[in-house]
Amino acid sequence: MTLVKLDSGDYINTEAVDSIKGGDDQYLVMRCGDVISITPADRDLIVAEMKSEQKLHNLKMMALQRGLIV
Repeated sequence: MTLVKLDSGDYINTEAVDSIKGGDDQYLVMRCGDVISITPADRDLIVAEMKSEQKLHNLKMMALQRGLIV
């Protein structure tokens, strides 16, 4: 789980993000159905963290497949 601090001062869990809508008024749609306004900087940080989480997941899966971890 990764918490990201938004420009508003709020924190979000990147695993709870369902989608990010672009355009002039960018916002997140959370899995619970909430909608949260974000800034372009928020969006960039959230996307970077989500990519990092995916890379870590891929490394763990590769290690499991090779029997390096149980």
